[in-house]
Amino acid sequence: MRLAAEIAAARAVAGLSRLVGAGAGMTVPGKLLSKLDPGAIDKLAARLPAGTAVVSATNGKTTTSAMAAEILRPRFRLAHNRSGANLVSGVASTLLASDGAELGLLEVDEGALPEVMRRVRPRAVLLGNLFRDQLDRYGELELIAERWRAAVDALPQTTTVVLNADDPQVGSLGSGVHYGLDDPSVARPSLQHAADSKYCVRCGTPYDYAAAYVGHLGDYRCPKCGHARPHLQVAARAIELHGLERAAFDLVTPDGTRRVELALPGLYNVYNALGAAALARALGATLDEIVVGLGRFSAAFGRFERIPVDGKHLLLLLIKNPAGANEAIRTLVEGRPPRVVVVALNDAIADGRDVSWIWDVDFEPLLDGLQRVVATGGRAAELALRFKYGGLDDDAIDVEPELERALDRGLALTSAGEELVVLPTYTAMLAFQREEVLGARSMTRIRVGHLYPDYLNIYADRGNIAVFARRAAWRGHELVVDGLGLDEAIVPGAHDLYYVGGGQDREQFLVAENLAAKAAPLIEAVSAGAALLAVCGGYQLLGRGYRGFHGEDMPGVGLFPLETVAGDTRMIGDVLLETELGPVAGFENHAGRTKLDAGATPLGRVVAGFGNDGESGFEGCRLQRAIGTYLHGPLLPRNPQLADWLLAQALGHRTGGEPTELAPLPDELETQARRVSAERAHARGGRS
Repeated sequence: MRLAAEIAAARAVAGLSRLVGAGAGMTVPGKLLSKLDPGAIDKLAARLPAGTAVVSATNGKTTTSAMAAEILRPRFRLAHNRSGANLVSGVASTLLASDGAELGLLEVDEGALPEVMRRVRPRAVLLGNLFRDQLDRYGELELIAERWRAAVDALPQTTTVVLNADDPQVGSLGSGVHYGLDDPSVARPSLQHAADSKYCVRCGTPYDYAAAYVGHLGDYRCPKCGHARPHLQVAARAIELHGLERAAFDLVTPDGTRRVELALPGLYNVYNALGAAALARALGATLDEIVVGLGRFSAAFGRFERIPVDGKHLLLLLIKNPAGANEAIRTLVEGRPPRVVVVALNDAIADGRDVSWIWDVDFEPLLDGLQRVVATGGRAAELALRFKYGGLDDDAIDVEPELERALDRGLALTSAGEELVVLPTYTAMLAFQREEVLGARSMTRIRVGHLYPDYLNIYADRGNIAVFARRAAWRGHELVVDGLGLDEAIVPGAHDLYYVGGGQDREQFLVAENLAAKAAPLIEAVSAGAALLAVCGGYQLLGRGYRGFHGEDMPGVGLFPLETVAGDTRMIGDVLLETELGPVAGFENHAGRTKLDAGATPLGRVVAGFGNDGESGFEGCRLQRAIGTYLHGPLLPRNPQLADWLLAQALGHRTGGEPTELAPLPDELETQARRVSAERAHARGGRS
């Protein structure tokens, strides 16, 4: 009882935080919960039936955990901190917000790892790498490694530890599943000068490297004491790097070998994918599930993500330490060397206050084809000095500390159809993510899952999809619609908006059992913030069940708290609603009598027309970011505010934050059409 009260209080704080615009509510509730009950994290983790998996690394932990989530979602309902809140408070908030989750998939900060591991008692741990990063906060690598070693030694014997064998510090942390690269053809000619762990962890002698891949990661052996890279149980071979577009490799495991195609470039993303594969395999995923999940994965925000802006493209690559920055530069140079680059250097706590690391980044390979660098951020002047003494002429360096102005300058120097490379440190990247810099200029790809378009399509559902697509495009966003038929799975996180249209009883009967079998992932997707619109027949099937006109019982998804039984007569005509989103007008034609549970939230109050049942005075249902309704005609062309609300929710899901405020559009024709529909509804009478 006490824990339940603490959870309720913390969730209330999260809601208030979002309401007042103080953030996404991803850390404050966790901090409050920890104050109320220091053991709450332990208790919340213990409630997960499939346990927890923890991912930590200096570089790549966000992408690696996101890749693992893409693989594991069809198998588990996940509690995953995809927003990147990876301190103890963020972990607590993630567990707090994950009702019904089966497996915790937790990205964890390097410094917070020992405490989180002690608290959640993980089923599996993935440790990716240790690079020099934020020395003012973490201290030397050896100190972090020793803390990790103690934390690993304290784990139960039942915990599976997945270790990157190519990192001497990480590979020596103990026994477990070791993974790494095994393809010297993609190695560097020699160890980089900024390599961090190049001395034997046992005797201090410099390692000999048969292959050096990323920083100090590679195939190493000590010539004095013989300490060497452990045997690889999971390996990447036959690696192909296709410029700035993609990469591929053979995933070699004790269970067999499969070819993996990644929609991400760079050797470090091969490492990320290999770690995610090794972890997912340890959690029971099959090789086929791993290959499909990795093939489906697209970039985490700021990690080699392309963002259309003003008819051009930004290529956003997070840089936060020498090893990661050098790999980003290597990938750029081997792909399409940029003509203009915006580099943002901040020195907030999350970036590291000591910015001396930029002098160990090999920016020089960029300079051959580089015509202009725009240095920005709080330490723009320091960054400009680094490029000056790297060999770039003063007149090729612009210093603009304000991020938004720097982006404007970079875009002005970029030709139409060209790509502007932006290299931000962590807090600068967050400014892009929160749209403080990009604002309304950026284009986001909104992913729509259209359920059963070949069956549930009778009430002008293509019109609703067209409205979504056009209203997104007019604001510079792209709508990508995937048809999800009988044979396609619903994968939580794969789509930002789900659409379920209307159909006759026969078509509803044909899809009902298939849809009910997909209830768990659909409910998980909505619970995780995806938007949804269900019209007429789709609305009925998203309740607990529907009894058709001929008495046939159809199972429901159970998303909406309602049940529907067909009546003897149909309720047909124009209808007008009063809703929180303003007046909504449409057409209804249904025999179903839908009864909402006590306390359920309707879409609106019926001003004229029948609504859910012709008696209650309510129409439709709202739950989180989901709307169900009988209104068609189609619904959205004459009710653009409803379309915009759903698009805003979908954009919030896509970016991992709050619903995006959309720029207004000229809607005179839409308003006129709604007014005529409302007049028709009033003319035939109805309720008020």
